[in-house]
Amino acid sequence: MDIIKKARQMGFSVTLLSNISLLNEEKIKQLSELYISLITCTIFSLNENIHDSITGVPGSLKQSLKNIELIKLYGIPLEIKTILMQENFDSYKDLKLYCTKNNFQYKVDAEIFSKPNGDNSPKKLRLSNKQIQDILIDIDELRDFKLHTHLESEDICPITSNCLSINCNGDVYPCNKYFIKIGNIYENKIEYIWNKNPLLNKLRSLKWRDLPDCINCNNNKYCYRCPGLAFLEDGNLLGKSSSACEFADARSKIY
Repeated sequence: MDIIKKARQMGFSVTLLSNISLLNEEKIKQLSELYISLITCTIFSLNENIHDSITGVPGSLKQSLKNIELIKLYGIPLEIKTILMQENFDSYKDLKLYCTKNNFQYKVDAEIFSKPNGDNSPKKLRLSNKQIQDILIDIDELRDFKLHTHLESEDICPITSNCLSINCNGDVYPCNKYFIKIGNIYENKIEYIWNKNPLLNKLRSLKWRDLPDCINCNNNKYCYRCPGLAFLEDGNLLGKSSSACEFADARSKIY
């Protein structure tokens, strides 16, 4: 709370990413008085057995829903997100209705990727091909996905022109999926890292023409490719992204 207070005193817009289970009415009241911009939390399912099974914490759904009602009561904007896995692949339907009824923002994602240390075990939670095809049209609608042919001159990662990721040790990364250190805020000013880091500048300069496996792919217009994810999972920033290919292939069959 002290960090949030300081950030607001300095004029920062604050978005709080939290599972919200540790909040209580006193803290929620404080957050409303600090006029934070948004609280965003993850709800896996409105089915208690499914949600609590994924979190591993009995009673976590009840606690989160209780705090959601308090967040609504105190007028703080709220966004609910759902990560879809085999266990909860159709839970987004009830959650979408719940969010519409309560005027909450809602986002859904089905990308389950490797850990930063290369451990691929989370990938076993991914949706099956059949599950992907069963829900992909709904998911694309919720994510506002549009069919789009990527041009040679298009940036491979427009996010790097707007954002950086900084961890608790001050290490700086191009984003929170591309774990290549480009500096440290205790060693150099952000301004220097932002403008002078050669890797970041190179990443910003890369275009779709630099993706030999992707620019002429038959599934180009169905693809939503993240270079950081391609590097994390497949070891090549400019190579194929196995997860992007899987979803693009499913779209090509559906659309």
